[in-house]
Amino acid sequence: MIADTLTVAIRHGSWGVVTSALDKHTTFGPAAAPTRTIVQSLIDGPNARVRTTAQLVLEAITAP
Repeated sequence: MIADTLTVAIRHGSWGVVTSALDKHTTFGPAAAPTRTIVQSLIDGPNARVRTTAQLVLEAITAP
């Protein structure tokens, strides 16, 4: 569900929604790994807060 939310929010440029969905990702830790490709695409995104949050999520979902 979060992956769907991210996909739609990214498509519409709703960066506040993207950031909120990313924040939820950190609570899932490695279980959120299937969304890694989506999150990685945001590392170079157009919004500074999204880029920062995406980096934090990648760290959380790749942690051992």
